[in-house]
Amino acid sequence: MPTLSALTFYGSRLVITLLLLAFSRVDYAGMIDKEGMQAWEVCALCHNANGISKMAKFPKLAGQKAIYIEQQIIAFREGRRLNDGGQMQSIVGEVAQEDVKKIAAYFSSLPPDTEFGNTGHKLGKSQAQKISLGRSIFNEGRDQISSCAGCHINKESNAPWLDGQHKQYLEKQLHDFNSGERESDCAVAKPEAGLRKNTLTRTSEHLEDAEIEALALYLSTLIWQRN
Repeated sequence: MPTLSALTFYGSRLVITLLLLAFSRVDYAGMIDKEGMQAWEVCALCHNANGISKMAKFPKLAGQKAIYIEQQIIAFREGRRLNDGGQMQSIVGEVAQEDVKKIAAYFSSLPPDTEFGNTGHKLGKSQAQKISLGRSIFNEGRDQISSCAGCHINKESNAPWLDGQHKQYLEKQLHDFNSGERESDCAVAKPEAGLRKNTLTRTSEHLEDAEIEALALYLSTLIWQRN
C-alpha cells in the first residue's frame, strides 16, 4: 500500500500526463515514460493511486473484483470494448500479459470509497424520488426489465460492483449499452418471462432516460456492502 507522501509524489509527477490522457486523442501510451514505474502506476494516472478517481470519466477501481478488472483490460486490448474514445486500448496495449493480474490484484486490494454521494445529507423530494425509483429497478426490476441485484450484489459473480461508482460514469455505460456502443457478455436472468438468459444490452434497451438517471443516482449514493 503506497504511503500518503508517495501518493502525493505520484500525483505531482504525473498531473500533466493525466491532463493529456483525459483531453487529447493522440497516442496516449507513447506519452508515458514508464521507466521505473510499477504496472499499476500507469493506471493510476487516471484512476488514482488509491483507486478512487476524481473525474467521473474514469471509474473507481478501489475494491473492484479482480476478475472484472482483468476482463476489462483484456477486452480493451483485444478491441472488444471501444466506448472510451480509444484511451484504454492505447494504454493497455503496452501492458505485459503477466502484469494484468498484478494490476487487477492491486486495485482490488484497496479499500473502496466510503465518502461520496448524499450520505448524511437531507435529500430534496425530487432526488429522493429518483433514488427510490433507482432502488426499485436495481433490486426488483419491472415489467420487461430484470433486476440488477441478482448479479451485481453477488460476490461469486463476475459482474462488477456498482455501488459508490461515479453517477455520470454509470449513466454513460447504460446509455452505451442502449446504443450498442458498448457490448456486454453479462447475462441477466428473468425466469418469469421464460428467458433463461438475456444480455444486459437488450435489457437496458428498455430503460428510459429517467430510469437510467435514477438507477445511476441510487448506485452512486450507496454505502459499500460487500459481505
